Parts: sequence; C-alpha cells; structure tokens
Amino acid sequence: MFCPTCGNNLPANVAFCPQCGTTTSPTNTPAPPNYQQPNYPPTSSQEIGYFDVLKKYCVFRGRARRKEFWMFTLVQSIISLVLFLTVIIVCHAGNNVYNDPVLYGIGVGFLIVLWIFVLATLLPNIGVCVRRLHDTGKSG
Repeated sequence: MFCPTCGNNLPANVAFCPQCGTTTSPTNTPAPPNYQQPNYPPTSSQEIGYFDVLKKYCVFRGRARRKEFWMFTLVQSIISLVLFLTVIIVCHAGNNVYNDPVLYGIGVGFLIVLWIFVLATLLPNIGVCVRRLHDTGKSG
C-alpha cells in the first residue's frame, strides 16, 4: 500500500502515513508513476542548449524542464522557417522571375535539405515532448 500524498510505501492496515501524516484508506492505492527525477543543474546560470536535446534524441524517460522544451521548439521553428522561406524565395525567383532552371534546382535542393532536417529532428522532437509531459505529471 502506498501513501496517496507522498508515495511512501506503507505497511498493511495503517491508519495514517508516518512520513506525512495523511490518513489512508484500507484499500490499496496504486503506486505513483516512477519517473526518473530530473537532473537539474546546481545553478540557473547554465543554459540549456539545442544540442543537449539532440544528444538525448531517443530518450523517452525522465523529464524535460520548461526552458529546455521551449528553447528547443524555438530554435527548431526558426531553422525550419528560414529553410522554408529560402525554398519559397529561390524557387519563385528561379521559376517566375528569371526563368532560370538552375536557380529553381537550387530551390529544390533547399527543399530536400528542409525535409532531411525535419526527418532528422523528428525523434528528438518526440523525445523532448514526452519528457515534457512527464515533467507536467502526465504519461507519454
């Protein structure tokens, strides 16, 4: 039996939790989710980098701080937007303005780079989203 407040393992048939004092019911309560505790840096002066999330590209356990999640999302969005705008501008200029097939081909090349970038960062994106869900107390 587990305490519903602090998650302490309780002996059978106790009326209250010896650690936090919460009264318990006689039925067994399920154990709280056992997520790996976040390894927060000792000081807040350390920055969370974009590449830190990429290094944990396939880690779906643990937690992601709010700053880690949003910084990754911000950098990911900026890179995607810059690549997408480059594709639009170069393809438009190559096809409609200059009628240059080479310039249009360069735009298609940037489109391929954009798709490779999206596919290469798909797993890190899912991983940081799942870890962020764990940090908010949800399963993912």
